[in-house]
Amino acid sequence: MDTPAVKQRITDLRRAININDKFSFMNELFHSNMKAYNDFIMRLNSMEQHDEAYAYVAEMSRQQGWDNDSLAVKTFYSILERKF
Repeated sequence: MDTPAVKQRITDLRRAININDKFSFMNELFHSNMKAYNDFIMRLNSMEQHDEAYAYVAEMSRQQGWDNDSLAVKTFYSILERKF
């Protein structure tokens, strides 16, 4: 019987996000603002608590007007889940 693959835990979001996703996130979630994207990722990397990180992401989602049904948002959350 096959067991489901366990997603490997990550410690550094910058390393876990591939170049295509990085540009997708930057363009779609941060309106092509590289500084805002980089600041966001660095701040998330410094967080250790799940609740703190997800509250920060929710606030950023509201500020940036994310479409939570978009592929970019869903992809981002799937990567973030591996950190926390």
